[in-house]
Amino acid sequence: MRKYFIEFLGVIVVLYAKLLTHANPIVMGIVYISLFFIGQDILTGFYSPLTAVASYALGRSSSQDMLYNILSQTIGMVVVILSFKPIHDMIL
Repeated sequence: MRKYFIEFLGVIVVLYAKLLTHANPIVMGIVYISLFFIGQDILTGFYSPLTAVASYALGRSSSQDMLYNILSQTIGMVVVILSFKPIHDMIL
């Protein structure tokens, strides 16, 4: 359960970094590297439904693990969608 929570938080961090920095490649690189180091012993660090599906297709994860990853990532995306506008208006 802990790895899916880290996956959820990672998606939130990646999406906020992308939205608030207008996808600055240097910042995005730092964010991804940081998240991989933070979660390296807990999870494989997908942070994207596409990579979760690719891992399943390559046989590196089970179908249940893939579904839980995609579910936690989708919930993280919904949280960012619902919370970005108020935070963005507060910053600017």
